[in-house]
Amino acid sequence: MRNYYSILCVDYGCTENDIRKAFRKHAKRIHPDVSKNEVFANKKFILLKEAYEILINPETRKQYDLIFRSILEKVDQFDYRKFLKNRKNNPESISKLICYDLLHCREADALELYDKMTEQGIFNFKEHVDREDFMDFSFLLAEEYLKANCIVKGYYILKGLAELEEEKPYFKHFYVEVLDKLYSICKNNIPEDDLNLIRLRFLYEVTQFDLEKKEKAHLYKLMSEIYNKNGDFDTAVKYLYKAYEVYPKLPGLKEAVEAVANFSDYSTY
Repeated sequence: MRNYYSILCVDYGCTENDIRKAFRKHAKRIHPDVSKNEVFANKKFILLKEAYEILINPETRKQYDLIFRSILEKVDQFDYRKFLKNRKNNPESISKLICYDLLHCREADALELYDKMTEQGIFNFKEHVDREDFMDFSFLLAEEYLKANCIVKGYYILKGLAELEEEKPYFKHFYVEVLDKLYSICKNNIPEDDLNLIRLRFLYEVTQFDLEKKEKAHLYKLMSEIYNKNGDFDTAVKYLYKAYEVYPKLPGLKEAVEAVANFSDYSTY
């Protein structure tokens, strides 16, 4: 009998929301469009979809659980998480534990362990998982940091993923999600960054990636507004014109450029 809970990496007794969340995570990872082995990925995706459809439906899940419970009672379950936790001096096991927790609705534990290990300065997550897993699980880490309002930590993980993706594509058409999150971070104020110095650095770095023209122009315009607010009018004008060069149809941009061109008081644009 197939263990659909194991296939989705959820615990027995989990909620429907847990099942949906797990399916989205795994579907993104193993979708045939992003896999090197399309045939193998297609088989895994079909199995994943089968598990999802059985467990998300209350009636089919109830029938499945009746059989599944009887099997559980006969099998001494191996506690994989406990096994990994006991290997606390093994960086590879620590990395696997972070991945395991991210996939088993233990995101807070994953972040706590990741913080603890990276703060020691001797742990490099990337060294202990392959490139594809590193990118997948790093994206999940970034999502959780952003949910916890740890914006800077989430940003740097996403920035590293963007650099890896543009160096050698893996996410492919899913890469737009990474860029969307970076774009969203830059659109908003960053906690404890009153002068927007961190935000300015983020804005500059994100404009170096392959964004849509409209989005890139918007970020340049935001940079211009921040420099303007900080009293650096020359730099403000420089980025205003950059925005106009990239996407002149951006709302409000034409008027701002005209104000500068007419030597009006652009400190209020």
